[in-house]
Amino acid sequence: MQGYTVTPVRLLIHREQCKDVQLEQIVWDQKIQNEIEDLEEELRETHNQDLDRYTQELEQWNENNKSISEEKSTEPCPPKHLDLATVRSIAVQSLSKYLRPPGEPNIHLELGTTTLSNTQNNNEKLRQSAVSRCQVFVKVFFNNKEVCQSSKRPLGSNFFVNFQEIFPICITEWPHTLKLELYEEGGTFNKHLLAEVYIPIPLSTTTLQSCEATRHQFSNTQVVTVSHAGVGSGVYISPLPNNLQECLYTSGYIICRVGWGLDELNGTILAPPDKYAAQEKRWSCCADLMGMLDSDGPVNVEKLRAWADKSLLDPNDPTNAAFYNFIKNTSSVFMTKPNFFRLDPLQTEFDFCSKEELDNNRRLRLLQLRDQGEADFRGISMIPAREKEIPKDFFKAYDNRVTSADTPLDSLSLDLLDAHRAWGQRFLQDIRHKILTQCQQAQQHRHLKDIIYEDQLANALVVLSSTAEDGEIKVRISVGTLGLTFMKWFQPKRPLRPVRKERKKVTVHSLAGQEVKIIINIVQAFDVPVRKDIDTVANWTGSQSQKTAVVPVHPFVEVSFQGMTVRTTAAEGSNPTWNQELQMPLR
Repeated sequence: MQGYTVTPVRLLIHREQCKDVQLEQIVWDQKIQNEIEDLEEELRETHNQDLDRYTQELEQWNENNKSISEEKSTEPCPPKHLDLATVRSIAVQSLSKYLRPPGEPNIHLELGTTTLSNTQNNNEKLRQSAVSRCQVFVKVFFNNKEVCQSSKRPLGSNFFVNFQEIFPICITEWPHTLKLELYEEGGTFNKHLLAEVYIPIPLSTTTLQSCEATRHQFSNTQVVTVSHAGVGSGVYISPLPNNLQECLYTSGYIICRVGWGLDELNGTILAPPDKYAAQEKRWSCCADLMGMLDSDGPVNVEKLRAWADKSLLDPNDPTNAAFYNFIKNTSSVFMTKPNFFRLDPLQTEFDFCSKEELDNNRRLRLLQLRDQGEADFRGISMIPAREKEIPKDFFKAYDNRVTSADTPLDSLSLDLLDAHRAWGQRFLQDIRHKILTQCQQAQQHRHLKDIIYEDQLANALVVLSSTAEDGEIKVRISVGTLGLTFMKWFQPKRPLRPVRKERKKVTVHSLAGQEVKIIINIVQAFDVPVRKDIDTVANWTGSQSQKTAVVPVHPFVEVSFQGMTVRTTAAEGSNPTWNQELQMPLR
């Protein structure tokens, strides 16, 4: 009637007119007759049972009243007479209220949902479209720190969102607050906070399997106005016909479960001690604190330990660290001065793993062997970031070689020839290892020219000599860097084919069985010389004139190494660009 829907449920009422009234009258009378006959049969059975019971009670009463001296009891009442005509009229009146009379239309109900195609109002279509674009997600905060976030779920037409997600949180701090933030996102950049819901910390005996889902209500006083048929939030409306205005705000509830996890090995609850116990229980535990004093005054350490176990103190709480350290390090005799001191007593708490785990870590061992310069691992440049990416048998060949090198030849049961061959192989391995070590140490001593390649700025010496009577006179003139700079202005342009200079040879080690390639990146060139040719061109009058024609240049780069030559494609112009990568195998 008002042009909008309040629920997504749609009820359709279908009326089917009667086609044959006389046939329905016959069927209706037959149904009434069947119902009346069933009712009369039930009443007759009930009446017969009452008569039998009355007969038995009457016989018992006559038997009891034979004696005149005894007090007579009340005579049992006979059952009422069964009036079938009255029962029939009452049954017809009651059944007529529930059965459809003949000639009345037959009504069928159909339950469905409201869609945009079923809506005629444009404002209602805009509202349903806005609801379909709305998405809701939840952020979980532990001790005011965001730890996880749910996926975005669409808001249904019944304003209900089903997440069905579990968020496991591994905590390292004492739990103080657990908060849920509900966000609504209606568009690309339209995101705002709906509500903040604080969830109570569960008890230490509550697990996720034993806890029940609880409902946490929330509300939002933010004023939201909309341009469609929606109500909005914080806006006064008149839902009732008596013009009484009512202000509605955004409200709802979140259903969730919170509990501690279980250890997969022994099934213990992974929860800290119950800090939120009743205060009366704590005071009752503290009431016996004076009873821990002995008769002579000092504190009994055994009683103190028993009180600590009974009071449920948290051993991981920093405020109780000194107390538990005192109980642990104090002997039965109180206030005895120890004759020792502890070096780094809390070091074990900061060790993130044991020494055995470090020794068994394949990635750490690979880094250490490469840093030591082992021949098998010196050339490895890319080491995986995860240990599981390194095969377990990666060090098998290295371990076998080291084990065989440490094993003395005398302990091996070999004949003379095999022993001599084994000694020769081990001797060659030792020589190879020493040579590789010396080469590695020699390569570490580098000079400036080994690292930085640049042109040397040499000074030119001009010697002028002349002969005089008193002897020979020599004049030295040094042309420095400034002079060479001015001389470059008068030098010819660099040639198209530069002079190749032989560079220092680099020794190659441990390349057996590996494919090594040289990669050359050719990017671009500048100011490539362009030839200008003089061509004789006849003009339109038939006369001859000399004109200068520019010959287009197509440069390319050619690389030669070890008798092999590769080149780039031919470009155009004096400032060509290639952006190509050339590869040449190293023999």
